[in-house]
Amino acid sequence: MLRDLTQIALVTGGNSGIGLETVRALVKKGAKVYIAARREGAAHEFIESLKADHKPGYGSAEFIALDLASFRSIENFVMEFKRREQQLDLLFNNAGLIIPGGDKQVTKEGYEVHFGVNALGVHYLTTLLIPLLQRSGKKNPNRPARVCFTSSIGHLAAPKCGFDPADPSSANVSFPILPGYMRAYANSKMANILYAKGFFNILLKTIIEPYLLYPAEFGCLSQLYANTSAEGEREGGQYFVPWARKGKTAKSAEDIEVQDRAGAWYDDQIAKHTRSIE
Repeated sequence: MLRDLTQIALVTGGNSGIGLETVRALVKKGAKVYIAARREGAAHEFIESLKADHKPGYGSAEFIALDLASFRSIENFVMEFKRREQQLDLLFNNAGLIIPGGDKQVTKEGYEVHFGVNALGVHYLTTLLIPLLQRSGKKNPNRPARVCFTSSIGHLAAPKCGFDPADPSSANVSFPILPGYMRAYANSKMANILYAKGFFNILLKTIIEPYLLYPAEFGCLSQLYANTSAEGEREGGQYFVPWARKGKTAKSAEDIEVQDRAGAWYDDQIAKHTRSIE
């Protein structure tokens, strides 16, 4: 059972699907939840439905626009979030996309859209939010801030090397079995795992606990377990599958050298396009 929460949570893609159900569950347990998404209308419609169903002890939901396909949008989102809050207790990196035939589409910065949104966008957003997560842990040392990354079993279709900086979306594979958009999606989901694992290793001695899992029907149960359960406090860096069970990742995802190589490449790419924000 989800325990009562009086925490500040952020759910990307919280206006539909698994993200929406995650927001609903958190609000019912007393959390203040920020929905970060592109479609403002859908978010506000959902927020109004939560208000109509409000009961004593429920929390609340607010919307801030976020487009993970734009570094500038990510920066603007974080600045607005910092204007409203001093800390962040629970981060659900839930948003992602898969577009059949969409591997020729690009983000604002020119990256293939699956990798740009699902990997680089998530990486940059989480990096900018680290100070707020750390502030939460310092304020509540017995209740570490938690971060959950939503990956996919599709990561198993990524290259065996785990990550190739010369071809991050596997666009130039000889004799491919999968279509381009599936290869790009698989690589982006592998990137989520590599970042989550590397994130845990780097911040192991701080007060942030990252988790990763893959989406499926009722997928909100696994990410709610990871980010809110008492048992989850001892499971940092784990890969969960439905329903809140430990799963097994591709072998390369556990390779620290691969994690470091990928993380350094993400940081280099982001540095080319971003600005310092306070």
